Amino acid sequence: MNLNIDDIFSFIKTNLLWIVLIISILIFINYIRPRRMFEGFEDADEYKYLEKLPENNTWSTDTQQAFKDKTKQLNANMTDDQLNKQVTDAMKVASEEEAKYYNDNGSWPYDNYVIDTLNSLKTSNESLKNLDVTQLQKTAPNRIAYKMFILPNTLPQYKVLKKLNNDGYQISDSEILKCKNQNILLHNTTTNTDITPNITQTTDAPPVDVNIFEKITGLKFDGDPCNICNEGDVISSKCSFSMEGDPTPMAYNIYSGKQIINTYTSAPSLLDNENSITLPTKLNIPTNMF
Repeated sequence: MNLNIDDIFSFIKTNLLWIVLIISILIFINYIRPRRMFEGFEDADEYKYLEKLPENNTWSTDTQQAFKDKTKQLNANMTDDQLNKQVTDAMKVASEEEAKYYNDNGSWPYDNYVIDTLNSLKTSNESLKNLDVTQLQKTAPNRIAYKMFILPNTLPQYKVLKKLNNDGYQISDSEILKCKNQNILLHNTTTNTDITPNITQTTDAPPVDVNIFEKITGLKFDGDPCNICNEGDVISSKCSFSMEGDPTPMAYNIYSGKQIINTYTSAPSLLDNENSITLPTKLNIPTNMF
């Protein structure tokens, strides 16, 4: 059958709706669906191993045993109790998929975001210039590497906490707001005295109220005012606030559970205070992260 140009245009005009529908379906199948797009985030795999794990995350018996065997190869002196603890602690911070990768390769899989950011920090942060990312992967799962090295260098809230623990914020002509031992400290430059709540006062001055943090320019609590000096509460988002002009990174929203990418459904105990990991002040990669 011979078709001229008029026949083709006539066919397209008659079946335009179906043609548009088929093209739309093809676009969805080949582009949108595999990328699992959601608002403000185009590539879920960039943060795959940062997302919160299910509550009481557990690996299969075979994966747990393989992990013990791999750990025993690296440290033959470990007892059964120590190996069991290794598994228990590792399941709090790594998925079974990550554990299987570690069992097969002797190193933990890292997100592209984590690898790229660690390499970037090596050039921009003097204290991390000697960081060996490949060596780190042999000892620390993706979420731990993020929490130890990336979070304190990228999270605006942590920058605020760091400043409070050092020079503090000038909130009036005579007052500097600081943190000391995770307590609020208000230093009066005129009288050279300090006021600290929850500690026996040496003067008759009243304790400082947590609302005082709102005197920091640009700071806004996401909920009720809370003690920002409590590092554990800030890192875990139990004390949540934002800084105007300095948005919270997507990576932290995923890590803390504010942004879900549907790999898992609920949060682990990783962010609880009792499971927190002390953030290093200088480069120190332990041989055993658990």
